Amino acid sequence: MMNSTFIIEVSPVDQDGLIPLMRAILGGWEDTAIALIDKLEPMELWLRKDKEGYTLLHMAIQNMLFSLLCHLLDFLHENFDPSEIKYMGFYEAKNHAGETPGYLIGELETIPSKLERRLLSRPILRGYRSAWSIPKSQLQNYMSSMNVIAALLTTITFTAAFTVPGGLNQEEGTPLLMASIAFQVFMVSDVIAMCLSMMVLFCLLWIVATDKRKSVMIQDFAVSLLLASFVATLFTFMAGVYATIFPVKPRIAIATLVLCSLLMLLVHKFILTNLLLPFKIAIKHPIYTVKSLYRKFKFFVKYKVLL
Repeated sequence: MMNSTFIIEVSPVDQDGLIPLMRAILGGWEDTAIALIDKLEPMELWLRKDKEGYTLLHMAIQNMLFSLLCHLLDFLHENFDPSEIKYMGFYEAKNHAGETPGYLIGELETIPSKLERRLLSRPILRGYRSAWSIPKSQLQNYMSSMNVIAALLTTITFTAAFTVPGGLNQEEGTPLLMASIAFQVFMVSDVIAMCLSMMVLFCLLWIVATDKRKSVMIQDFAVSLLLASFVATLFTFMAGVYATIFPVKPRIAIATLVLCSLLMLLVHKFILTNLLLPFKIAIKHPIYTVKSLYRKFKFFVKYKVLL
């Protein structure tokens, strides 16, 4: 039996101006495309475009070949310095519609976690896609919603600072519970919550005056601040209830602390979607519960999602 060897030419182009790697991507042959990537040597090939102005990165994103896209990103960052990548404009090359690979990545509704980690771990890729998976097309809607929520939290926490639990000393105008540790926690957490919500409002103002990439990063920062403000507001409520009710009804105060502590779990998206929502199914289908929830909890603990 004769051994036959097949030689694949990577660089030459066909009559449509496409190199074999582009043909593999368009055909959906992901494994073949990955095998061809390592054979690319000239840097110029990375910026070669088809008739519609699509580069290799454009094509991989457009065809949703995420394993290939991860391999492309790894290949780029292993073989080129960040300065070279920025200078050559790998992520800023525009097609005929004016779309860059960075823009297309940001418009994807969902992407695999392995690709998400690559985008967030490399500084040169930050800002193309929201860390909270917010599409750029919905940026204005999110800004409007966050503006209302932050303003509401600011109002609540500002009001709470002057309508303190336990009342005021009419002669001196100072809080009657000022010596209580719980009341001091109430005041500190209230100030933190108000400052965080005010910072969210400032961030929303800065978004308007910056470019798209910086707008995404500022928005991600604003979302983090808003979540922290929610937590601080809950601490304010818990401390206020504890300071006023615990001396009279300890059980009610403790129950309030427990319920509010559980409510904080809703801040984490993974817990809400993977641990709490299945309870709705569990109520309808009791047989489903134990095994499925245990498996999700085991995964949660193993990968330390909270961290």
